[in-house]
Amino acid sequence: MNNNIKTLKVKDKWHRDFGVLSYDVANDSFHFKYDSDTTGFSFSDIDIRKGREFTQNKIFNVFSLDDSYSKNNFITELKLENKTDNETQWEIKEYMADTNKISSRGFYFERL
Repeated sequence: MNNNIKTLKVKDKWHRDFGVLSYDVANDSFHFKYDSDTTGFSFSDIDIRKGREFTQNKIFNVFSLDDSYSKNNFITELKLENKTDNETQWEIKEYMADTNKISSRGFYFERL
């Protein structure tokens, strides 16, 4: 397995499979692929009308933590002060996966 690619399963708030979110450490980019049974969103930067797989250089809006207060608390708690925003966003997702916390946008993350 490629150590430069980190992957998490994304589930919706009802714990149904939603897709797979990956972080390419070497290229500092994110990839999202909808689960085969998911109808998807027709908005945001993962608009199902534009495909079932997406890659971009920053975390997808629908998965990002942009609440300054919460994000700053995570940065302090997880000691992420010297990380890039992409690294920070990813490590927060891994923390949510490890603690089974739901994101502010209603998603759960699970390690594969």
